[in-house]
Amino acid sequence: EVHDMGLDGSGVLVCFMDGGFRLTHQVFNDVDLVDSYDFVGDDSIVYYQDGDPSNVESHGTSCWSVAAGAFPGTHYGPAFGASYLLARTEDVSGETVVEEYNWVAGIEWAESLGAAIVSTSLGYDDWYTCSDMNGDSAITTRAADYAASVGVLVVNANGNSGSEPCTIAAPADGDSILGIGAVSESNAIAGFSSRGPTFDGRIKPDLVALGLSTRCARSYGDMEFGSSSGTSLAAPLISGISTLLLQVYPYLTPMEAIAILKSTAAKRHAPHND
Repeated sequence: EVHDMGLDGSGVLVCFMDGGFRLTHQVFNDVDLVDSYDFVGDDSIVYYQDGDPSNVESHGTSCWSVAAGAFPGTHYGPAFGASYLLARTEDVSGETVVEEYNWVAGIEWAESLGAAIVSTSLGYDDWYTCSDMNGDSAITTRAADYAASVGVLVVNANGNSGSEPCTIAAPADGDSILGIGAVSESNAIAGFSSRGPTFDGRIKPDLVALGLSTRCARSYGDMEFGSSSGTSLAAPLISGISTLLLQVYPYLTPMEAIAILKSTAAKRHAPHND
């Protein structure tokens, strides 16, 4: 319905941070890519290069396509008309603390270029415990909240660690960002979708979206589509919807945008950690 009103995200700059992106996929033929940077390899190339793991483009391509992709008769993301920045911050060969610092560098870079929204389907919990999920401990969480304070709406996947309390991963525990969970087409919470509360008692996820069999592009060819599951796929849908909101109301602060999105959600009268 919003697309039928002529809204597609035009005029809004959005940054996706991930492990890599297949820029040549047909779903991105008309995308407005403003800039890119690889914080892992320290260059501007965010797609596969010789020596990279073979799956370097897989996750980022799928996530970005959920929000930004467009191919007639096949696929439309919510914000296919927006402008995009791409940052490679994740080293897909393993989980190390340096990736958090890449994430911080990436969001600083995005903010410096004027990004209104930063969308990441990344999470860090290997070196943290539940007590660290308090909105103030993890380096990425602190950076995400700071970005929100200077005008960036941060949307982050909650994680896929299951139904137990406090299974979220940083920076989804931030108190000024949107942590996103996954539901099915019938609005049932996915079993893998990470839950709050945060250690200091706040509800997470903030919002949920389709994260079971979500339509997306595949990185093993320029014409390949499929479906994937995970909070990683739900977060770009919320990012895309947020982009449409900011297209109409560009003056909204991140906290105002979050309040509007929460106030129109299905469970707004009785929110909980599912």
